[in-house]
Order: sequence, then structure tokens, then C-alpha cells
Amino acid sequence: MNKLEIIKFLIDLVAVLLLALGIKGLSKVRSARDANRLAGIAMALAVIGVLINSLSQGEISINSWIWILIGTITGSALGFLTAKKVPMTSMPETVALFNGCGGMSSLLVAIGVSLFQEANNSVNVINELVKSTSIVISIFIGAITFSGSIVAMAKLKGWLSTPTWMLNKFRHVINIGLAVLCLIAGFGLINANINGIWLLIIASTLLGIGVTLPIGGADMPVVISLLNSYSGVAAAAAGFVVGSQLLIVAGAMVGAAGLILTEVM
Repeated sequence: MNKLEIIKFLIDLVAVLLLALGIKGLSKVRSARDANRLAGIAMALAVIGVLINSLSQGEISINSWIWILIGTITGSALGFLTAKKVPMTSMPETVALFNGCGGMSSLLVAIGVSLFQEANNSVNVINELVKSTSIVISIFIGAITFSGSIVAMAKLKGWLSTPTWMLNKFRHVINIGLAVLCLIAGFGLINANINGIWLLIIASTLLGIGVTLPIGGADMPVVISLLNSYSGVAAAAAGFVVGSQLLIVAGAMVGAAGLILTEVM
């Protein structure tokens, strides 16, 4: 290991520890504020670790740095303004929006790798299968998380109500049909049929809407907690896609914590 790889390993280790402490601290009101800061620091360190790893491998060009800088400034500004302006009474809607952004991030990472990364014929067949399966999972869960979270936010805001036809059993037929389409598209993508990616994205997005829209507003906090767990699973799958151990660990922790919280609620 060279110096940059050692630094990245140490940064990833500290980030995982801080994230674990942050999740633990969120269990109590008294420590929640500091725990949120720790988790934010962990995510910042994770980004730094990724950049150091890419720098050590010579993967980042000048144009890439420009886009990274633009994305960082834009995302930070939007997040800061949103957090400052949203009242505490609207925090569930904000959490739903952030969950959706997390799902969309995993979705975009998987799409980027599928469309723009060159195939490596020297890679082991099993490793390639794991990567392809991870891409399918990341797209599937990421799209469901994004569309479902947006629907949850809209229902909590009062912008959206449940259509009458969604209250009968016919909706189950539609959702099952969309799930079958996702399965077909997923198998196609695993078998190197790149066209399956668009069917998977569309079907998964519609499925997220279909399973969230019939749920009443009173149950939306539970749905948001479950979607938070989904965003963690999508992030863990994206970690397998890009080969990031930190993303795998962090996503698994968020997924497990969200699932436990959903069960408790």
C-alpha cells in the first residue's frame, strides 16, 4: 500500500466509526444534535476518501474536478438553505425528500457505471456477476426509494391524495405486473442487455409510486422510515458497484437501523 492508500484506509475507518456513533446517538433526544453532526462529518470524510482514492489511481481529470466542485457547491447550498428554512413541524417531509435524494444518488451511480464504464474482460466471471447484480439492485431499490419518497413528501404536504381506483384490489395487479417487468429487465441487464436498464428504471419508478400512493397520511412516517432503510440498501449495492467498502458498510448500517426503526414504529 502506498501513502495515499493508507490515508484513505484510515479516513474510511474513522468515517465508519463516526457514522456508527452518530446512528447510536440519534436514539436519544439529548444527543441527537451532536450525533447528527458526527454523521455529517463522517459523510464529509467519506467523500474525501473517495477523492483521495481516485487521485491515487489517476482517475480524475481537470474536467472531473470542475464537475465535482460544481456539484459540491450546489448540493451544499441547497442542503443548507433547505435545512435553514424548513420548520420542525415539516421535518418528516424533509426527511422524505432527503431519502429520495439518497435513492436517486445510488440510481445515478449505477446508471453511470452501466453506460459509461468500459467492460474489463480480464475480470473474474463471478466478480462481474456480483457487479451486474449489484447494479440491478441499486437501480431497482434506488428508483423505488426516490419515487416513493417524493410521493410520501407530497402526501404529507397535502399536495397529493389517494385516487379512488388505488383503493381497490386492482392496484395489486398493476404492482405485480410492474414487479414482473422489473424482474425481466433485471435479468436482461445481468445478461449484458443494456437496453434493459431503461425498462428497469421506468418500471421501478412506477412501482415506487404504486406501493406508496395508497397509504394514508397518518402512516407516512412509518413509510418514510422504511424508505430510509431502502436508501441504505441502495447505497450498499452502489458500494459493490464502485468497489467502495465504506459505502457498503455505511449503507448496510443505515439499512439495518431504518429497518429496526420501522419495526418499532
